[in-house]
Amino acid sequence: MADADITLTPGERREIRLPALGTAGFTWTWRLDGDTDSVAIAQGRPPAGELHDSPPGASADILFTLTALRPGHATLQLDHRRPWEQDTPPKERRCYEITVESPRLRA
Repeated sequence: MADADITLTPGERREIRLPALGTAGFTWTWRLDGDTDSVAIAQGRPPAGELHDSPPGASADILFTLTALRPGHATLQLDHRRPWEQDTPPKERRCYEITVESPRLRA
């Protein structure tokens, strides 16, 4: 079951922002299934200015930017886990159903 359905047209972008526990060793990893050439995924951090009021040692959120490339359907799975704990279930898992539609289909 998906946590959210995302519908885009080619060239459109959407950002997914997730809380991180980097100071405890956790990171978000991603896997894309389906029409993997229909969407590009970029992983990054918020701009440094957003962290200005954060206490020392606070973990920064992780940003995933989705860019629609061509019509298709893909499933994005995001797992929050420690890299050295691959044999244990992730602390958290989020799934997104991504549909990239032709612009003429979205009136």
